[in-house]
Amino acid sequence: MEAQEDVKFFESEVYRRDNSIIWTSENVHAVRDKAGNILYFEGTVEDITASKRAKAEIEHLAFHDSLTNLPNRVLFRDRLSTALVKAHDQLQIDLNKNSLIEIKSTSPILAVMFLDLDRFKLVNDTMGHAAGDRLLIEVAKRLTECMFDSTFLARMGGDEFMILVPELQSVESIQQFAQMILQSFESPFFVEEMSLYIGTSIGISLYPNDGQDEETLMKNADTAMFRAKERGRNHYQLYNHAIGAKVKEYVAIEYGIRQALERSEFQVFYQPQINLVTGEIDCMEALARWLHPELGWVPPNQFIPAAEEHGLIVRLGEWVLRNACKQNRAWQIQGLPPIRMAVNFSAKQFQVVDLCDRIMQILVETELEAQYLELEITESLVMQDQNTTITMLKQLKSQGMSISIDDFGTGYSSLSYLRLLPVSKVKIDASFIRETPQNQDDAAITSAIIAMAHNLNLRAIAEGVERKEQLEFLRSHDCDAVQGYLFSRPVPAHEATLLLQAQLK
Repeated sequence: MEAQEDVKFFESEVYRRDNSIIWTSENVHAVRDKAGNILYFEGTVEDITASKRAKAEIEHLAFHDSLTNLPNRVLFRDRLSTALVKAHDQLQIDLNKNSLIEIKSTSPILAVMFLDLDRFKLVNDTMGHAAGDRLLIEVAKRLTECMFDSTFLARMGGDEFMILVPELQSVESIQQFAQMILQSFESPFFVEEMSLYIGTSIGISLYPNDGQDEETLMKNADTAMFRAKERGRNHYQLYNHAIGAKVKEYVAIEYGIRQALERSEFQVFYQPQINLVTGEIDCMEALARWLHPELGWVPPNQFIPAAEEHGLIVRLGEWVLRNACKQNRAWQIQGLPPIRMAVNFSAKQFQVVDLCDRIMQILVETELEAQYLELEITESLVMQDQNTTITMLKQLKSQGMSISIDDFGTGYSSLSYLRLLPVSKVKIDASFIRETPQNQDDAAITSAIIAMAHNLNLRAIAEGVERKEQLEFLRSHDCDAVQGYLFSRPVPAHEATLLLQAQLK
């Protein structure tokens, strides 16, 4: 009885006369006379609205992303864990209906989707983090519009999002949902009065086939997303075990690069550039190649991104530069006609403060004159930090080196920056040459780049030349040089030496 008469910390919602709501905390106890009869109740009523709201805000922040206000990784895992309990119960019902059914033959009950934005880093690097944040907010709104009542969207961090789809009807339904999300990205996002077209790559894992716990399902969805990016971005990919094996191979590549540098597994191959006026080789491009002891030849499009991601690209780049310069000097000592050596430089290498001094040191070590070294950079590299890059390039050119823009036409292709750069050559990207001259658009772009380069007193070289009709088209439009399989694949040093020696005959 006494316990019922005393009320401690009783919280309640109270409606005020103006219909606003406050929270109160009440402490009440009974006051009795000597005979034990209740005389009255006394206590306190405290307005706890502010602390209640603060507590709710703290709880919200603990489970939601502060930028987009979407649920965060913690809340996603909690919801996935709860959904898996229900999914497991459903699986047992399905299995009990027919004891012969194996898990592999059951219909999917639940799906996890992993989304990663395509080229988001480029927005951050070129427009700044504020613009990147604004884009993430707009993406979150766009994705929210795609959700159904049962789906659960969360931001995992960075430009990564996950979607839980419980009570899945079929594989076809999740494919249709993924396709709908991809289509929603076809419209531009408006950031700082600019229209940005950005895609997303989606990986999907299904319960129970692709995993029966949250960790496995999330990991396999991430793995499938990685495969979707490999397919060319703006795709979705269902997980399968073959994909898992491929990603394990990629991980092996990541961890093998450091050892490869120590064990001298890397080689430098050389691809000649042919001067269309003289018909002779006037430059060799140095290209890194990796012969893995177990995997065999590892494609550059696999190990170069891995080297950049693990901070090894600077070390690998210097190794290529040193060996290429050493080889070029060796050709000169052999009495072969002096040519330039073109070496690719990444954005990470240009972030090295004393880059110019390090390059000059390598030239001194290998006894190669600076005029025989050509640095190849991409348009996107220039746009990351224009002022710093232009200053660095001018410093390098003042030492006697030449600069070329690689993959020209695939980036910004802005005349406003091109005229400021101390470059001497532009390389027309192979994607434009591939269907030239049959494809009129590609042919028009190719001829326009050649004309533009000449108007700016620059040389134009086309890469990816594989057929005679491509060569004739380029020659008819006064392209200065060509590079491609029509003349030679990238070859090891001894074969490149034979190509140079053949010109003396």
